[in-house]
Amino acid sequence: MFSAKKVAIGAGSFVWSLFGGVVSGLITWFLLERKQEIEASVGTTFFVVSLLFFTIVFASWLSLWVVPRLIAYFDVVKTGRCRGLWGSKQLRKRIKNSYKKSDMTKIKVTRGYNLFGKKEGVFNELFFRTEHNISKKVKILLHYPCLKSHHIFDRSNANQSSVEDYVSDIFSVLAKFKEHSELAETDEKIEVRFFNGGYTNWRYYIFNENQGSHLMLFNHYNKKTPGAKSKMFEVHGGNGSLCDFMESEFDEIFESASVELVSNQKGRKELCHEDFCKHPSCTEIIKREYKRHFSTDEK
Repeated sequence: MFSAKKVAIGAGSFVWSLFGGVVSGLITWFLLERKQEIEASVGTTFFVVSLLFFTIVFASWLSLWVVPRLIAYFDVVKTGRCRGLWGSKQLRKRIKNSYKKSDMTKIKVTRGYNLFGKKEGVFNELFFRTEHNISKKVKILLHYPCLKSHHIFDRSNANQSSVEDYVSDIFSVLAKFKEHSELAETDEKIEVRFFNGGYTNWRYYIFNENQGSHLMLFNHYNKKTPGAKSKMFEVHGGNGSLCDFMESEFDEIFESASVELVSNQKGRKELCHEDFCKHPSCTEIIKREYKRHFSTDEK
């Protein structure tokens, strides 16, 4: 675990390294620019020693501090396949462009209400209010609505919501998906499954095209900020990048470590796995919220 003291020391070291390198470079430039004046004032020996000292300091800073970082940034772009940090309008535009080009989209978030349930949500616009020329497949992983989950508690606090309201929002999202999936003109085939326990450090969207290209937008959860309002890194697939790793993790969770909560099959909407977390109090609330948001004629 990184402590605040270690972070402060690291930040201080970075500032002093940058400051020392820039200052030594400026002094070297100044000595060369005013060579005749300074040499006449302090003598040739002192001038040469000073120039040599600051030149060595500046050259060392370039070789030991600047060049390694430039190489690291190059590796991030070429090998790590990172392509930027997006936020606000730029992020929304990037998501919309990537989704329109994709035929398979994989989304892993906690509840997705700000993305899917709210009218201003970017995926609400893409799924429910935009027509596409090609059929699309969408796989979504949400966190199982366990009221005893520390992650659910943290996310409800970040969204200034009670835990029970947070769970209710999950079912409102599921109801919206089910209604959308039943429409004949729907472009998307949407599957929603729920994981429980781990896998709570990252949230991400992965966009795949038939041509084989794929990219991921991801971020780390912040306890004070709703996930949908956080900036996201963009990473492209290939070369064993983070995008490749996260997609492999998504596929493993989706196929082997997740369950349906409401049936994904068209024409069916029964409640499933309401006792997945093995907490009777959670099962009771899940059944209640299911009845609120779904017709129970089939039960």
